[in-house]
Amino acid sequence: MLRILLVEDNQIQAGLAGSFLAMGLPESRSVRARSLKEARTCLKREAFDLVLLDLGLPDGEGLEVVLTVKEDAPELPIVVLTSQNEEGLGPLCIQAGATDFLSKRELTPQALVRAVEYGASRKAEAVTLELSRQVEELRSVCRLDSSSFTGSFGEKYVKLMVQSNMLGTSEHHEFVAELFDSGITGSEMIALHCDCLEMACREADERSRVRYLQDCRVLLMATMSLLMDCNRVESAVPAAN
Repeated sequence: MLRILLVEDNQIQAGLAGSFLAMGLPESRSVRARSLKEARTCLKREAFDLVLLDLGLPDGEGLEVVLTVKEDAPELPIVVLTSQNEEGLGPLCIQAGATDFLSKRELTPQALVRAVEYGASRKAEAVTLELSRQVEELRSVCRLDSSSFTGSFGEKYVKLMVQSNMLGTSEHHEFVAELFDSGITGSEMIALHCDCLEMACREADERSRVRYLQDCRVLLMATMSLLMDCNRVESAVPAAN
């Protein structure tokens, strides 16, 4: 189900866009914001797949609203809705990061559905490409297609990956101690990370995938650092007579 944030202060225009979405994308769900401030609150509170954005709002106009939404939710596609006196801004909005723009004068159910579906597909493609790029880069470093430790530790590592508050916790430290005791190498750790990143993204929605891709390197570096700390501690312990 597509989750759409409709940012439009005009009741008639919002009703028209909403009816077009219900007609052409009956499985979609739209939430309306009447101002830029309200839109920013919605973006913080809820996950969306796309933003339909009016350029003339009570608290923002033109490129300002595009740039503000893009700053708050850089991963979200934005379809700009322009009125007659704003049409020249359409191409500039694309340069500013919008996916598409539509004229309100020529808005039809077909045109709106096409723009929404295109924007949603572009987002999915971008996330998939970034996942492939990161995994390929890391696998080229470790030179392993997969880790032999994934079966034993994959489920626990995915849990660390998907819960953003797990980094550096006692549970994280305990997990690293288990990894160290297993004899895992640096290359195997990187391969385990790649395996688990692909597993986590396979089951997640688009917003979660973006977060995993943004946060995953921090988790990998922190885990590798803790493994090195374990190794230093063991090396410092005198051998028993």
